[in-house]
Amino acid sequence: MSDITGITSAKALGEDLFELMPNSSSQYEAALSTLKGEESRPEIFKYEKGPTRESIFLEFTNFPKQELNGPIEGGIVIVRDVTGHNGSEATEIGSHRLLIDIIEGSTDPIFAKDREHRYLIINSFAASQLNSTPDQLIGKSDPEILPPEILPIIFETDSRILESGETEIMEEQVADRIWLAKKWPLRDDEGQVIGLAGISKDITDRKEFEAQLKKSTELSESLNRINTRILRELDFKKIIAEIGLESMSAIGCDGVAVFIQEDDGWHLESSHGIPEGAVGTLINEDEFPHIAVVKQTKEPLVFNNKVSTENISTVFREAGFCCLLSVPMIIGEKVIGVISFCYIESKNFTELEFDFAKKLAVSISLALESARLYSTELNISETLQEALLVVPGKIEDLDFGHLYRSATVEAIKAGGDFYDIFELEDDHVGIIIGDVSGKGLEASALTSMAKNAVKAYSFQSRRPAQIMATANKYFCKEGYQEVFATIFFGLLNKRNGDMLYCSAGHPPPLVKRTDGEVLKLTTRSPAIGIMPDLDFRENLVRLDHGDILICYTDGVIEARHGQEFFSEEGLIDLARNLDNPKPGNLPKLILNEISRYSDGRLDDDIAILTLAR
Repeated sequence: MSDITGITSAKALGEDLFELMPNSSSQYEAALSTLKGEESRPEIFKYEKGPTRESIFLEFTNFPKQELNGPIEGGIVIVRDVTGHNGSEATEIGSHRLLIDIIEGSTDPIFAKDREHRYLIINSFAASQLNSTPDQLIGKSDPEILPPEILPIIFETDSRILESGETEIMEEQVADRIWLAKKWPLRDDEGQVIGLAGISKDITDRKEFEAQLKKSTELSESLNRINTRILRELDFKKIIAEIGLESMSAIGCDGVAVFIQEDDGWHLESSHGIPEGAVGTLINEDEFPHIAVVKQTKEPLVFNNKVSTENISTVFREAGFCCLLSVPMIIGEKVIGVISFCYIESKNFTELEFDFAKKLAVSISLALESARLYSTELNISETLQEALLVVPGKIEDLDFGHLYRSATVEAIKAGGDFYDIFELEDDHVGIIIGDVSGKGLEASALTSMAKNAVKAYSFQSRRPAQIMATANKYFCKEGYQEVFATIFFGLLNKRNGDMLYCSAGHPPPLVKRTDGEVLKLTTRSPAIGIMPDLDFRENLVRLDHGDILICYTDGVIEARHGQEFFSEEGLIDLARNLDNPKPGNLPKLILNEISRYSDGRLDDDIAILTLAR
C-alpha cells in the first residue's frame, strides 16, 4: 500500500482504511460489503493518487474474518494496481475471476497464506479435507483449524519456507493419507516474503503400490537366498535354523515353528521366538489343533483372534502369540510337515505373504526330502525340477502348453532348464524360458536364482532389456565363476498382442502365423553371468489372435540322429508343416518328433513352452 498511499506499512498498521485513502472515490466502499458476509468478488475502482490526484485503477478483493459460525470480526483486503492493463477493467476482472474459477475447480488442494499462517485463498477441495468450506476458513490461521496431530507437520514446513524464501517439494503424512506438496513463497513488489502458496497431490495409492512392489522384490530375493542355501546344504537341521531367521525378517513375524511328521509322530523340529525346551520334542496333535486342520485340508490356515486364544496351543499362548499362519509341507500327496508363522498382534495377511509362505513351505519340503534321500540325487533332482517348472493352471485370454523331459544320458544330475509364465499388472504377461550351464544341485540353485531374479525385476520395469541387465548383475554377484545362463524373456500385452522381448544367448523362439508361415525372433544379446556390465537389446513382435509363440531350450535342436542335429531348420520345418496345432498339445507333438528323430535318446534336457492369444 505504500506505493498507493505514500505511507509505510509500519505507519499504516492500526489506521482506518478510508483515512489512509481520503481522496478515493466512494465507489470502492461498496466492495467492502463482503465484510457483511456477502460473497467475495474482485472489484476494480478508480482512485486519485497522492497530491497530484493522478488517476489509477485498483482492484479490491475482500475476505471476511470470522470464527466458525460466529460473528464477522473484520476482513482481509487485497489491493492490486491494475492501471494500464489494456484499459479494460472488465477484461481484468474476467481474467481474475477465471483464475479463481480454475483454482476452485481443481481436485487438488490449493491455498495461499500470509506470514501469520492465515488463509488468504483456499479452494473447496482443500477446505473439504478439513470438513469445512472456503468461507469458513478464509482469514483463519492454521492453529485455529488444524487438528493437533497435523499442526506440527504443516507449521514446521510452512515456517521454514517463510524464513528461507525457497520453494520446496515434500511428502507430508496427514492422518492416513500421504500428500506430495509443492510450496513456494509469495513476495511483494520489494521482494519481501509476505506469505506462501501451495498445491498438494494425494499420492497414497501410489505409495502403497510402491511399498507392495518393494515388498514383492524383498520376498523374491529372500526366497532366492533361501533356495540357494537349501540347494547347497543337506543338513536339514542347519537349513531350517538359517531359514527360520531369514523368513522371520522377510515376512515380519515374531516367531516361526517347523513341525515334522516322523514315523513315531509329530516333532517340533525348529523354532524361533518359542521356548527352547519345546524344540525336538515329540508332540501330541491334540495339543496343537492347527496341525490336524492343515494335515486334513492340505491348505494354509489362518488363526487370528486377539480376544480368545483357546484354540492355540499352550506353547504358543505362553509365548504371547494370538495370530498364526500355518502352511502345509507336502511331498507327493502326503503332508510331511507344517510351518507356522506366529504373531503377537492380530494381522491381515496379503497375497504376497501367502505366496511367500507357500513357496517357502515347498522349499523346506524339498530340503527335508533332500536330507532324507541325499544318497539318491536323481530323486532330489526330479522333485527340484518340478518346483522350478510350476506354472499357473490357467491365465485368462491365453492358451498355453508346457513340457519338460530330463536327458536320458546322465539323468542322475539335475538339469538347468526352466520356464515360467505369470501375470503382471495392466493385462501384461511375463514369459520366461532358460537354461543354466552345468548339472547337479549347484546348477539347480543357480537356475532358481536366475528364474526368480528375472521374475522379481519384471515387477519393477516394463523394459525386458533393462530387466535382463539387472538380473545379469545380480547373477554375476551371487553365482559361480564359469557358470552362465541363457534366458529368453518376453513381456506380452494381452490386449493388443504386442510382445517386447530380450533373448540373452538363448535359442531364438519361433512364431507360427495363422497363414502357416514361421517367424524366427533373431534379436539377440549375450548370455547372463559372463560379466556384470553387458549391453542387452530388445525388440517388438506382434502376436495376432491364433499366432503361436514357440519357446524351447537347446536340447530340442541339439537332439541327434547319428552325427546330424535336429537343428533350428528342422524345428522350423516341423512348425510350418503342422496343420493348425493347439498350443496345449504342441509341446507333446514336438517331443514326439524329436524322440522319433533321435531313437528315444536325449543327450540334454528338453523344455518347451508354447502360447497363443
